[in-house]
Amino acid sequence: MTLPMEQDPELERVTNRIIALVNEHFARGEERFYLSGLGSLLGEDKKLLEKLSKRKLADFVEHVMGYEIGKTGQHLNVLHIVRPASAGPATPSARRKSPKFISEIWNAFSVPLEDNERRFIDIVTKTVSTDPNVLPAAVGAVREITPEFVTDGSLKSVEIGDRILRWLEQEMLDPALFIASSRRDSDAPSLLQQMLELLDGDQLKRTTLPLDVVKALSERPGR
Repeated sequence: MTLPMEQDPELERVTNRIIALVNEHFARGEERFYLSGLGSLLGEDKKLLEKLSKRKLADFVEHVMGYEIGKTGQHLNVLHIVRPASAGPATPSARRKSPKFISEIWNAFSVPLEDNERRFIDIVTKTVSTDPNVLPAAVGAVREITPEFVTDGSLKSVEIGDRILRWLEQEMLDPALFIASSRRDSDAPSLLQQMLELLDGDQLKRTTLPLDVVKALSERPGR
């Protein structure tokens, strides 16, 4: 990592904070650190860094701090810090935990689609529907969750979480906006999540639940 010999004390403080956040992130076994996520964690410090350094965050992280930047997404415009070799190999998915997403988005990806069913989500209200026309959202707020991202009932929780993250990456959405913040949601999976993990793919395909039941199960924490 290359750092300037002399720099503003505040710039040095923010730089050290970035180093700490990056080290902490990869210590958890993650493969990449999205710049959007880093920017969200930095908050006002991101604006301060760009003002003092006269560089954008990605430019500063790559060319001043020396981290390798990767590009993903449909148009290769989603930037992330590549896991440094010094951090060792990433933790296999079987041993790492998926983020605790809010129940609305978790259910949208973990409940299998019926034949020819389409699924849409209003990213502002977090409302999910099979018909985008019933979602009274602002222009651009309704996104489709295409079948390749929805489980067929055979995936483990961490694999569902990976699909959610890949979809958020494709849609260029900040994962932090969809991660549960309450103690109830972050400490224990809902009854719906527990039920989905207990049933196999064939059982899930034969199971139909009214939306009010799905909502009740998703809001009730498991034991």
